Amino acid sequence: MILLEDFLTATGGRLSCSVERRRWSGFAHDSRQVAADRIFVAMRTESGDGHAYIADAVGNGARLIVCERDPQIDCAHILVKDSGRALRDYGRWAVERFNPTVVAVCGSVGKTTVREFAQQLFSRQRLTFRNPENFNGLTGLPLALGELGREHAFAILEMASDTRGEIAALAEIAPPKVCLLTTFDETYIEYFGSMSEIAAEHAPIVTALGSRGLLIYPAGDPIAAELAAAHSGPKFAYGIGSGQLRAEQLASDSDRSTFLLCGQGDEVEVELPHGGRGQVLCLLAALGAGLRLGFDPDQLVRDSRKLQAPPGRLRRLAGKGGVTLSDDSFSTSPA
Repeated sequence: MILLEDFLTATGGRLSCSVERRRWSGFAHDSRQVAADRIFVAMRTESGDGHAYIADAVGNGARLIVCERDPQIDCAHILVKDSGRALRDYGRWAVERFNPTVVAVCGSVGKTTVREFAQQLFSRQRLTFRNPENFNGLTGLPLALGELGREHAFAILEMASDTRGEIAALAEIAPPKVCLLTTFDETYIEYFGSMSEIAAEHAPIVTALGSRGLLIYPAGDPIAAELAAAHSGPKFAYGIGSGQLRAEQLASDSDRSTFLLCGQGDEVEVELPHGGRGQVLCLLAALGAGLRLGFDPDQLVRDSRKLQAPPGRLRRLAGKGGVTLSDDSFSTSPA
């Protein structure tokens, strides 16, 4: 929820005229997907200039525009020097003002599944925000933060980078108190050239934790281990058969996985309604954060049985004639 006065304060923008609506549900940057209660942000990106679509946005229902120059159309608007910068400034302001416990999710593979599992588990006990879909970069995350409010106790924020310095910028917008690292592989090698450069890109998110922030990382992953070695604060590794939080006696098929959760007191049997070691690793990361953040452990285990995988990531779909499809259509990375 965006209060108009808050946006003006955070960005230094100039409002063109009086606006009756003072509360807005979020931002929109696609003129085809605007709504009367969303602020349309005209952004300049590699794919185009949103200023060229202001008239379309207004025609589709937008009632307030953020732009860098006169829109040349009769509409309420806020003039800013740089629309992208204004979004980032508001995102930083909102995180600081509403002060949720930020849990950053970073790595090469499994980020979205960890984010979704953590949000589903957390939200059954406390109101939890998460950035949706692929709103995880320097454009998407600030857009998503338009829906953050003071009612959110936690914010699970997936952060991704295909440009040097992007993780550092994201960490500045939303400094984490917890960082969940997933597996690192060659998925982003085309952007950074080497695994050492991928490690260097992610180092700032660990630095942003300071000496008190919690780092949770996959056991046996050399990049994650390198990043963890540089962290002076609390940390632990998770894994299948290894790590401080681990899954033992794993049994997995296409429909479900079961394992003993070890390393956090009593051994507990956990059931996940999805098959595959990758899904289990994602659940371990989410459970590790929930346990350390004080969520009820018994409820976390119970709710693990109800978790929904995100679309395109080994999600089971019912087909005709009793056939079950496994939708893994998102997995298009070169790794």
